[in-house]
Amino acid sequence: MEVITVKTEELIENDIIASDLYVGNRLLLARGSIVTNKIISSLRRQEIGNVKIYEQLKSLESIKEALMKTTHTVSQKYDLPQTLQKLNARERYGKVLSKPEEVIYINDMFARTMQQPIVQSYLSLLQQHDFYTFLHVLDVFILTTLFAKKEGIPQVESIAPGFIMHDIGKLRTPASILNKTGKLSKAEFKIMQEHTVDGYNLLHAIGMGNIAYLAKYHHERMDRKGYPEGLSLAELPKEVQLLQLVDIYSALTMKRAYKMKVPPVAAIIHLFQDETLFDKGLLERFTQFIGLYPENSIVLLSNGSHAVVEQSNEKNPHLPVIKEFQTGQLISMEKSPLKILKLLSYSTETSNQFFVKLSEFLINGNKDLLYTYLEKLKDHYRTYEWYTHIHIPLFKVINVLLQNNLLKPEQIADIKDTFIQLLKVTTNQLRELNKSKESVILVLDRSRVRSSMAYLLEGLFYSEEISTIIVDHTISQEELKEIVDEQKVKRVFMIGRRYDYGIPKRGKIDLYHISEQMLETLLYSIANECLQHEHFEQRLEKYKVEVLLVM
Repeated sequence: MEVITVKTEELIENDIIASDLYVGNRLLLARGSIVTNKIISSLRRQEIGNVKIYEQLKSLESIKEALMKTTHTVSQKYDLPQTLQKLNARERYGKVLSKPEEVIYINDMFARTMQQPIVQSYLSLLQQHDFYTFLHVLDVFILTTLFAKKEGIPQVESIAPGFIMHDIGKLRTPASILNKTGKLSKAEFKIMQEHTVDGYNLLHAIGMGNIAYLAKYHHERMDRKGYPEGLSLAELPKEVQLLQLVDIYSALTMKRAYKMKVPPVAAIIHLFQDETLFDKGLLERFTQFIGLYPENSIVLLSNGSHAVVEQSNEKNPHLPVIKEFQTGQLISMEKSPLKILKLLSYSTETSNQFFVKLSEFLINGNKDLLYTYLEKLKDHYRTYEWYTHIHIPLFKVINVLLQNNLLKPEQIADIKDTFIQLLKVTTNQLRELNKSKESVILVLDRSRVRSSMAYLLEGLFYSEEISTIIVDHTISQEELKEIVDEQKVKRVFMIGRRYDYGIPKRGKIDLYHISEQMLETLLYSIANECLQHEHFEQRLEKYKVEVLLVM
């Protein structure tokens, strides 16, 4: 930015001091200081005549005018290969551009977007204002556009310009704040936060109101601690959630004046560490999309086997060294014809190494070590978290393996039996601890009465101090009524097929019906969650059905 000299009386709030200001030998204001009304009054009292400041765009209207007048002479050539090179894409993008069709798609999208005059004007101004932010928005545009396409976001082409314009409001943020090497003050952070609303207003002003919401909401967070409105993810469109995630990944992995870049795999770990920011399922899919797997990740391979990531590869982060569970073989993905298909499980907690071992021992049939590590793992969690943090994630891993149908039948049978025995151990422990007088009935198909799913359900209810009574669907109406009366049951859950039982009208009886597929989806959704504040039974309320009550 150009340095200009102004009279003290011409100063306004948020002007930036361009050179150190001394009174005698005393430093009054350091270069980069942000002018406040208090500072203006002090300068006037001390009869300071002139002050050097950075000339900057001070209002949305001035930015709008500059955008319309700019001759599009950005020094960067809008060529995708050159841009990717500047962004260090080979290291940071993992396997994102490994397929020719992906390269063709983003090259076309990049060219079409960069041809828009208003986009060129914006990039020209941004390059002059803050070069790091200039590179950042290019980065975010490429990654978010491709990720949005992968996620099936409708009409990606129409909203993609919003990915590159999401930080347009930073044209009004002083460069001294954008590049401050130390921690921002409360006042400075407040100014920084204003770029979301400034961007929203500016996009409306220049005729791009259809994508303005992307600028406004890309700093909202799942825990409602974001800005500007403190919204939850459930209140935001999916494309905003994608933009939030990529925005942080880009910021972490790119160098700024105030920080060094973080290695891509370390950035993925950082994202997993704060579960309050993102939907975990979306984060896992982003990890799969970019192909960067942290150490201790459990992954599924193209041959149907599963492995744990033993060592990252600095040169090619998407090609780590892995260890197959079943063979114990170390494999360098850089030299192997195998491919990693998906991330099955990852946790940043120290307990993750126990979970990895637990999975390994289960698949390999090492029952002694299996139970040893189960007890070790339980020590990391409270009793009401045993099923959500241990058993359901393990259930998920097993199902992924079984769905591929590449294990031998005897292996499948042994894994199922061992897992059920594992569940029984935990369920018996919870049953002994249970002090509740409340009971529920679970009605399942006969083949499912002693299944892993039945034990998972039983354990989840016991975790919430609710006794469970499991019966199969052949039970007679009279027998069911007798259990309801004797145990003072108030809720009956029908799992699988729909049943037409008459429920006695003795107190209020709630009937629930849930298919096995929906139940499996529900179980996966609560994996690694703490249900202390939102009970499992509350998650089941949406499955309540109306039934005819009989005497």
